[in-house]
Amino acid sequence: MRKKGRYDSAAFRLPKETYMETIWYIRGYPAARAEYEDAVHLPSKQDDQPRSSSPSDPTFRAADRRVKLHEKIAAVEEAQKMIPEAFVSPILRNIIEREDWDGLAAKDIKTYKKYKQQYVWWVAYFRNVI
Repeated sequence: MRKKGRYDSAAFRLPKETYMETIWYIRGYPAARAEYEDAVHLPSKQDDQPRSSSPSDPTFRAADRRVKLHEKIAAVEEAQKMIPEAFVSPILRNIIEREDWDGLAAKDIKTYKKYKQQYVWWVAYFRNVI
């Protein structure tokens, strides 16, 4: 019989390919956030002068890009709500900036790794890859 309150890490385990893909997805979050904020304020460059028989639609392309960026940002930010707030910043620094867990006691490192595993799982979940 399981002990009450025991953490089961198998519930948040991902295949290696999915895990690495999600880690790189999270590492792209700051750039996507900056691009999204810049893209919202940029006007579209359309002069209403078609130059070919099938003119491109720069407004649609810009809007489509904004939607894709928003989906990426939303997946990462929704996953942040699923773990305790105190762990979000250190986990993001560990993933994005590859900062070590230096200065933490051994029991704290175990806790941070547990929440990092959960965080990566939730990002993959919100991306609909699991």
